Amino acid sequence: MKTIFAALLVSAAFTSCIDDDQEYTFSDKPEVTIVGQTLNTIEEGQTTTVNLRLAYGLREDVNYKLELISGGTNDDYFVSDADGNDVGATTAEDGLGLEGYEITIPATQTEVAFNITATKDLFDEDTETLVFKLRSTGSGLGSIGVNDTFEVEVTNFTSDNFGLILDWESDITYEVLRQNVLGTTADDETLEVEGHGCDLADFDVYLTSFDAYAFTGNCPEFLIETVDPNSLATSVLADGTYTVEVDFWDFFPSLSATNNDVLVTDFTFPMTLTLAKVGQFNAVLDLSSEYSAFDGSSNNGGNGVRSVATIEVVNGKYTVYNASGELVAAE
Repeated sequence: MKTIFAALLVSAAFTSCIDDDQEYTFSDKPEVTIVGQTLNTIEEGQTTTVNLRLAYGLREDVNYKLELISGGTNDDYFVSDADGNDVGATTAEDGLGLEGYEITIPATQTEVAFNITATKDLFDEDTETLVFKLRSTGSGLGSIGVNDTFEVEVTNFTSDNFGLILDWESDITYEVLRQNVLGTTADDETLEVEGHGCDLADFDVYLTSFDAYAFTGNCPEFLIETVDPNSLATSVLADGTYTVEVDFWDFFPSLSATNNDVLVTDFTFPMTLTLAKVGQFNAVLDLSSEYSAFDGSSNNGGNGVRSVATIEVVNGKYTVYNASGELVAAE
């Protein structure tokens, strides 16, 4: 009887171990499928919505990585959720590989939709076919079927409006004299400071006729359509001659008042100005020697205004000259 009872105990224990293993080694992953796309072809500035379906919901979020694998660059589009809220681009620091976007199917849900919006720019470009790929990442809980890629064809946006980009986005190194205690030079020290053009100054740009202007405080200043008439507006330019002016509006280097910092080395702002008839014609001017740190900014009592270009419009066609009257480009 003792032998029989011991055998039953061993058998029960073995059965229990098998049950536990079956419960905790379940490894199937629900497969995600691309089930819909509202538009296959969009114009710059337009949006297509992509729908994903998971075979069954899980008790945890299921994450996927959306990557552009050919046809353009990551500047050509951006991704938002079904309500239009920014999803947020991934970076190498996120541990998700190349640049892209993380798409999340919330816990217990089986479907999610996200938007891809083509970036509206100033340039005359051929139609592009953006090819996207889904990859399993993050939680690693979901798998991907054979249809893991899809395409979005993007056509060029055109307008007869005047457009521009004023860009001083660059890394800059400069020197600061840290005086520490005023009245003595014994504890003075010279520091090398690394900054960024956007963090050091604000520039505005406009036509003197005020048919177009950009006073937003953004870097770069980008004008393609009227967003806020108080700070950003444009129009179709009638035949005539137009002067383009840039205003060095404000300057705010990293100087500590507590340590009596003084800027001791001058530097120029690497700057370019793109003038355009949107999606049809553009001319680029190099303004990298136009402004230096020691030039007075308008907001600090100086005169930061410079005439940097002239646009002649004849029969709706643009001809652009630099400040010296030299031809830059003609439509």
